[in-house]
Amino acid sequence: MSVSVVLDNAPAYAGGASFALFLVLLTWASAIDLRERRIPNKLVIAMAALWLAVRVLLAVMVAACSAGAFGSGVQAGDAPSAAAFATMGIFPFGLTLIDGLVGALVLGGGSLAVSIAFERFAQRPSMGGGDIKLLAVVGLFLGWERGLWCLLAACLVVLAMQAISRVREDGKRIGSQTFPFAPAILVGVVIASIL
Repeated sequence: MSVSVVLDNAPAYAGGASFALFLVLLTWASAIDLRERRIPNKLVIAMAALWLAVRVLLAVMVAACSAGAFGSGVQAGDAPSAAAFATMGIFPFGLTLIDGLVGALVLGGGSLAVSIAFERFAQRPSMGGGDIKLLAVVGLFLGWERGLWCLLAACLVVLAMQAISRVREDGKRIGSQTFPFAPAILVGVVIASIL
């Protein structure tokens, strides 16, 4: 297999593997959230580090190719430029570096703003900090468009969970009951991945 074939497919290989590992870490976070009603910072940091590591790996590959580090088979002009790296779409959704950062800002920042506004208006807690950080990381992997689909699906899952709880409790008020949001986010990621 030639170096150019590997380099042409590097975003697909790296992106596919990192997304699969992201889903594993997200499933782990969901299990903990179901059990303990918290999302460990270590898992959120690991997911963000995974996203960043793939980006750094691809940047190093681009730089090495540009410098002709792979021998005489690759000419300096054959490899994408460093500027092209920033716009290099990564599998599975063809997201660029900027797409991921905007997704993190929209999902994480938007969730934080809505949560603060809701808490001030309703005078009760709405969303935990772990959920907000997890949504920011989801934005890295999905971008803002798929991220918003994920968030919509996650909210619908939580509404369904609340409706089921209300039926099980014979219609009693359950407004103070908390629901783990990470499992709903996981369902949302799966749905947004399919769209």
